[in-house]
Amino acid sequence: MQMESVGKEEDNRCQDPDGVGDGGGPDPGNGSAGGGGGGGGGGGGGGGRRNEETSENSSWGTAESGRDHITSLPDDVLLHILWFLGDAKSVFHFAATCQVFYRLLPRVPVLVFKDSMLESKFDVDDVVTSAVLKSRELAHLVLERGPDPLKSCSRTAVQSWMIHTYASLTELSICAPLKPGTMNDILICTSMCCRRLMMLDITPPLTDEIQELDWMILKTCEPHACLRALRLSMVGFGQGEEEGGDQAAGGGGGLGELLSLFPWLECLHVVFFTGLIRTSVVSSELRKLCVGVPMNPNAEPWGKRIVVDAPQLTEASFFRIQKFRLTKHTNPMSMVAYDCRDLKFSLWSDRLSVLHLHQQNGEGRKWHVIELIALFMLYRHTLVDLHLYLDFWDSDGPTEDILTESFFLQGFPLLEVLHVKHFGLATLLQGLQPSESVFNGANLRELWLCVTLMFCTTSFIKIFLTCCPKLEKVVVELKDGDWEYEMGLQGITQLQKEYPILDLRFVS
Repeated sequence: MQMESVGKEEDNRCQDPDGVGDGGGPDPGNGSAGGGGGGGGGGGGGGGRRNEETSENSSWGTAESGRDHITSLPDDVLLHILWFLGDAKSVFHFAATCQVFYRLLPRVPVLVFKDSMLESKFDVDDVVTSAVLKSRELAHLVLERGPDPLKSCSRTAVQSWMIHTYASLTELSICAPLKPGTMNDILICTSMCCRRLMMLDITPPLTDEIQELDWMILKTCEPHACLRALRLSMVGFGQGEEEGGDQAAGGGGGLGELLSLFPWLECLHVVFFTGLIRTSVVSSELRKLCVGVPMNPNAEPWGKRIVVDAPQLTEASFFRIQKFRLTKHTNPMSMVAYDCRDLKFSLWSDRLSVLHLHQQNGEGRKWHVIELIALFMLYRHTLVDLHLYLDFWDSDGPTEDILTESFFLQGFPLLEVLHVKHFGLATLLQGLQPSESVFNGANLRELWLCVTLMFCTTSFIKIFLTCCPKLEKVVVELKDGDWEYEMGLQGITQLQKEYPILDLRFVS
């Protein structure tokens, strides 16, 4: 292995047992590897470098002494330095130039490997395995690679890393292409070997192969008591779950099975491609949940249905899930629903402070105006961050009056961020503005609106500029399409001169 050859070479080059010799240590002036001429000893190393040596000697001692103050530090101090370095580039650099750091490699607690740190000519499995197998106290291992399938991590290599570090590893993050079946092996090794692991992040690129999970084997594994955070992508849930499949023997695996395998999870983030038809998420410990299907031709169009029963849940995010439901015991503070086809207004929580609702044009269910009214009235006292991108049915006179009352007059006393990026919805609110400039949003700091430019647009935007004294950012996207465009253009341009924070963006 590369590291073994480096070690043998350094054993021959560094005669000093502390790794201190005549030019054998790193150059403290620039941090680069010091060769035979890097120190100050010898007649051939003087000349043009006299000034540099003089400045270095003032901080690091005389060049004639040949002593490197870094390598002469106690091992505990050097390990403390390695804690702050915390990446494989620094460890490999010092290992190649200084025997004492190479000697400390078995005690290094953190190794990070990234594309910028590994030369392309080296096999990623060999480099990582060489370093990992020399470690005895490795707690954190991070590997980040690009989407090149020729540099995928093999199943054998990943297994060897986890088996060797089973007694010390607490965090494992692999963001790199994986051979098929590797994710399944990692979950098995986590359950059987790495019983101290607390954070597991296996997120291959979305262009990689789908990682099918074998629930016939995973169901036989003993539940893991330490894992608190699990993040997976490119997941294939096999043939999918039928109704009640989480509990039924022989049913397909899914989110429920993951929580059975790791019952103490507090954070679960899963990006799946296939197989999730109907599932239940039941947990007394879960605090953050994110489930989604990517917009990828190899993935299913939408996940079918998820029911969440998690009393401790604070954050819930759903991406391209056709339908989801929160039980009455589930009371999150933050909820994101992106491109959920059957999204309906619901009593999601009585403490909801962050709410992001987004639907693709023409693909999601249209909302009724009465649902918007209920949303504004129910969450007006708790919302701090509100993002809306919703299509809706045409309204009538009575509902429009109530919508004006709920949005402008009652307002949102705690709201700090408001984004309404659906042109139809923002234009509807623009047309319902009251005759007086009233908006109850004293804490609003950021506003983003997408409206059709009309004569009344200037007064609509001015309501927020005058009624929200804490505003720091105002972005207004203006679209043509109305005969009043030219009439509104002059007024909105003048308003921008009066309020420099107003950022106008014209879209076609």
